[in-house]
Amino acid sequence: MNVIFYLLIFIFIIFIAILTCYSAAVGAPFFPTPARLIKKAFEEAGLKNGDKIYDLGSGTGKALIIAEKYFDAISIGYELSPVIYVISKINLFLRGAKKSRVIFGDFYNQNISDADIVFIFLMPRSIEKLKSKFEKELRRNAKVISYAFSVNGWNPKKIIQEKKSQVMFIYEI
Repeated sequence: MNVIFYLLIFIFIIFIAILTCYSAAVGAPFFPTPARLIKKAFEEAGLKNGDKIYDLGSGTGKALIIAEKYFDAISIGYELSPVIYVISKINLFLRGAKKSRVIFGDFYNQNISDADIVFIFLMPRSIEKLKSKFEKELRRNAKVISYAFSVNGWNPKKIIQEKKSQVMFIYEI
């Protein structure tokens, strides 16, 4: 009985590790974005009360919480890493986020056509894959905020740079 229990625990841990590695390969590895930079980007993008923001690869939910707390926005995040997803759910609960939610799943297949702002911190290959989705789905004047990496072929409306490695690109559709 003990051997079976430990075997099941081992299989579960391997499953979680594989899914976490897969999520890093599909979107980006987990690396926190500075809160002050997120807030500044939201201010510059004109996020306001009632706007809907999607965070694709939402990590710990930091951007969702900032969007709700400071801008009274409706924020939805998608996270594929099971460990980070659970951390995000706990974080949203502990911060009292009522208009924010995080969904466990792949953001590539989600409808984001009602977005006012889409926030991403993804690797260039993932951004390139999303570019046509943004161009097809997002309505006119919707904004895309990309941390660290630009969208190839798009001209940013604004660039916010605090340090050499901390840059936000704000695009308007």
